[in-house]
Amino acid sequence: MQETENRLTHGETVSEEFRGSDANVTPTTPPTHPSLKSNSSSPAPMAPFIPTSKETLVEQVVSKYLTSIVDDTTMQLGGIRDALLRRINGVIALENTGRKDSFSSSPPLVKSQSLDEVTVAQVLLSRNCIVAVDLSEGQADDMTLLAMYVQYGEGMGTYTTSEARIKALASELKPSMTKNAIDSLYGRLRIHAPQVSRTTEPHLIPVANGVFDHDQQILLPFSRDWVFLSKIPTPYKADAKDPVITMPDKKLWTFDSWIASLSDDDGVPELLWEVISAAVRSYAPWDTAIWFAAERGNNGKGTLVQMLRNLLGSKACSAVKFADFGHEFKMEALVHARVNLVDENDVGEFFDHIADWKAAITGDVFTLNRKYKTPVAVRFLGIDIQCFNSSTPRTKDKSDSFYRRLLIVKFNKWFGGAERRYIKRDYLGRPEVLEYVLKRALEMQHTKLSNPKACQEAMDDYRGNNNLLLSFWEEFEQQLAWGLVPFGFLHALYSEWFRRTNPSGKPESRNALVAFLREHLAGSAEWEHKGSDDVRPKQLMNCPEVLSVEYGLVDWMNSSYTGTDPLKKSTLSPLKVNYKGLVRRHQIALPGSAATEEEEDSTD
Repeated sequence: MQETENRLTHGETVSEEFRGSDANVTPTTPPTHPSLKSNSSSPAPMAPFIPTSKETLVEQVVSKYLTSIVDDTTMQLGGIRDALLRRINGVIALENTGRKDSFSSSPPLVKSQSLDEVTVAQVLLSRNCIVAVDLSEGQADDMTLLAMYVQYGEGMGTYTTSEARIKALASELKPSMTKNAIDSLYGRLRIHAPQVSRTTEPHLIPVANGVFDHDQQILLPFSRDWVFLSKIPTPYKADAKDPVITMPDKKLWTFDSWIASLSDDDGVPELLWEVISAAVRSYAPWDTAIWFAAERGNNGKGTLVQMLRNLLGSKACSAVKFADFGHEFKMEALVHARVNLVDENDVGEFFDHIADWKAAITGDVFTLNRKYKTPVAVRFLGIDIQCFNSSTPRTKDKSDSFYRRLLIVKFNKWFGGAERRYIKRDYLGRPEVLEYVLKRALEMQHTKLSNPKACQEAMDDYRGNNNLLLSFWEEFEQQLAWGLVPFGFLHALYSEWFRRTNPSGKPESRNALVAFLREHLAGSAEWEHKGSDDVRPKQLMNCPEVLSVEYGLVDWMNSSYTGTDPLKKSTLSPLKVNYKGLVRRHQIALPGSAATEEEEDSTD
């Protein structure tokens, strides 16, 4: 029995029908099924024949054969297919002989004309390093991405998630498979493939010629044990130098001098180098989104972004606009990306919801819907770099948690008068330039991004532009005359101010203004927020409030005065019994506040 089984394992057949080119010996006696026992030396009662299912037979044959060729890298899928079919049908013939000779009631098994889905999956998994990649680092079950290790060519050292490449192997192994059958097989592969997590150690950076260990500052060879979905296509060269290029006007150009020319603000050129290094070492916990902003074109930021794209490669870069975070099917590129690099955003947009953007920046897990594909749970670990022209976007979120995530770099210079297009189109794509940039970026040791004074001022400007309630308050706080400033008056003033400064926009509600002032003035030494208490005006509102006249707030003027004196016109009358609003902690004496407390009491 064992001898017959061994012969089948090594390619021998039981008849001319099953003989293959790899058969070495043709049996001269009828084969004995493994389930039948015999002893030529002494008769013994045979054990009863127990039929074996076709699935079990196929599983045993496939397992033994794939084990036997595990080290044979020369075997092609077509040869594996034919060898398996010979062995499977040989074992089926033995099974059928056993059933016949034992008068079994089990019907004969049908020979296989092609490999079944399970066998195809087993072969592909044994001959290729196919895995199910967990993109959430264990925070979401059954939402993995099928990937295959690339051993040769451009993507060497990474795992490709291309469905087409994996399905092409299935088609090569079993050419008769229909599209639906291949799709079904793909789903089975996701079930049976071993699950792995991405390599997210920030010190390991895959480059064109290996994996750079930032901690040890050495280049290591690729390994399938490291799961990278993309790599930097520029090779690391320890001896790379900043090349000196002679421009058409005979002036000398170097990358270092070009970076220095992009800004005259103290610390900004150094910051730009830090940004380049952060993009290369993107899995480090920067926890910061970078916005390049400019009021007009020809400022250099687009050229810098193009250099980063040349350096990092299209596979490692996504281009999800700020407005597209949270939109279904528009974020799929984040799966492979190490850097989200956007060189243009729409101008003047207002965004109500930026939760998905904030989740991506801080590395939270979110579900990524993919068009016509299975959703996956993703944690984006890269860095986000967005470019804005004219102005940065306004958002509904005005919290400190939003602003803490931002670093705004203004590009204030203009190169329109001496534009050198060849820098962007030629110099910044040259291999020797990119090799120098990569070397220097990999050798930098900073763990956080600096925040020069120019960037701090840009952030202050953005806070005001983004939060018009803040801009309103900062403009009018020192102009307010009353000691008690009702919320109704403040909202009326804000609405009219907004209409004049943003005619196409929509002002915030009174509740939004009240809530903003409560948060903004918490702990203020100047103002007390009386949002829940009624305050009697007394002498707090007996002086003129000229802003009511300047902004035409009729409801906050003297309704009985018909003259033209702005002071009398802006002295509110009649007053209500009480108001909710802001109370000045230290009252100031203003012209026109001559009413006595008795007069106010009578008004109340």
